[in-house]
Amino acid sequence: MNLLSSFLRVEGKILRQTGFTLIETSIVLIIVGPLLGGLLRGQELIAVARVRNLISQQDKIRAAYFGFRDRYRALPGHYSGAVANIPHCNNGQISTTTAAPAAPNEEYISA
Repeated sequence: MNLLSSFLRVEGKILRQTGFTLIETSIVLIIVGPLLGGLLRGQELIAVARVRNLISQQDKIRAAYFGFRDRYRALPGHYSGAVANIPHCNNGQISTTTAAPAAPNEEYISA
């Protein structure tokens, strides 16, 4: 290629090229396309991870709720015997400064 390939000759005059060629445009699209596709895919993966995290948290809350209900035969927040039966419980508030041991009336089933 000669040095004047970026110039056009019209009626004996040399005019400077004012736009991009089809090849230059296609190369840019080939480079930018996968980058944008990867970016969108990454955002989708982040959204899916957030949804899975929320589902996991919901399952843990559900398990805690049903575990409390099965153990104490009452709903959390409506258990009148909480002060007597739940360690470190003071007027419905559980102290988290020390680790709470297992409930004193827990039964173990041996097979």
